[in-house]
Amino acid sequence: MRMRLIFLLVVMLPGMAAPSPRIPASAEEVLEVLPARRLPLPTVSASAPENQARAITDILALLQLAQREGDPRYLGHAEARLDRLPPTTETRLLRARLQQANHRFTEALVNLHHVLQNDPAHTEALLLQASIYQVRGEYELARQSCQRAQELEALLLALACRAQVDGLNGHAGPALTQLQRLSALDKGLSPDQRTWIHLALGDLALRMGRQEVAGTAYRKVMLNSADALAAYADWLLANDRSADVVLLLRDHTRHDGLLLRLTMAEHRLGLPGAKQHIQELQSRFAALQSRGENVHLREEALFTFHLLGNTSRALLLARRNWQQQREPADLLIYKMAATSRKSTDDLTLIRKWLQSSRLQDVRLALTDTSR
Repeated sequence: MRMRLIFLLVVMLPGMAAPSPRIPASAEEVLEVLPARRLPLPTVSASAPENQARAITDILALLQLAQREGDPRYLGHAEARLDRLPPTTETRLLRARLQQANHRFTEALVNLHHVLQNDPAHTEALLLQASIYQVRGEYELARQSCQRAQELEALLLALACRAQVDGLNGHAGPALTQLQRLSALDKGLSPDQRTWIHLALGDLALRMGRQEVAGTAYRKVMLNSADALAAYADWLLANDRSADVVLLLRDHTRHDGLLLRLTMAEHRLGLPGAKQHIQELQSRFAALQSRGENVHLREEALFTFHLLGNTSRALLLARRNWQQQREPADLLIYKMAATSRKSTDDLTLIRKWLQSSRLQDVRLALTDTSR
């Protein structure tokens, strides 16, 4: 049995880390009131033999919950179940997905290598591999993975995968045209697959300054995951629609990335809730730092730059983030912080990356500081 391709497409979108725990001020403090509707977590005795088919179904459900709600507890439960299963193609793919979610990209690629050794044309593994290479800025490797995913049932997705990479690597115009054509052929795709293609189209259009095209794409997206909500919120913020961001995200404060965007909108509007949310984000990032985790560096850099105004620390965080993750959003906060600090070394590094990657993004125009 192969895992459903529609689920693996989620990992091809720009990654967002799960929310960090907050440190309470006292034992009496109420941290959160959990929503009443929850899928029950599967319970398995530690001594009972694991049913692999049932376990894989449960793990997929947990990963989907983690993606939709941004709750890291689901990832922990999924990993605990996975640790009890033997290394097979399916379990290696699941483990790679978990590792990708936690930004352990090298470990994820090792598991995918094992899968592809046994099945070089494994579509799910190739698309997941392509997404990881894309996040790391290794575009030629990402393109090769897309090209190898040529099974007939996944051809449209493979073409979208290739267009997404091309849009990051010097061919933004043709890639935009290709994604527009593919988005018009989405009738046979699942809702999740259609969402992925429209998100890819919206992201590329936004980077090209095609705001109307981006808006049309985002309005076709199912807003049922943190990634989709964040992408749409970013477009709204880019178009000075902060009030719409507040309406969109006011019930999504559990996820760090969504709370960050909500707070940015509140701050722009001068709303009183911004102060409380800034304090909340500070507590969450402090908890992450105390645990030595670095999966939130982009979000922390954005928070520090836009909401705290500490451009020096924002540059440090953005620089550290760039060392592990190289998506346009990572480069954008790096460029903003480096420009604010007039850091010639960082701006030179950014300029060289733009030249070598041929990334096209209207937000990343740089002035030549050598003159």
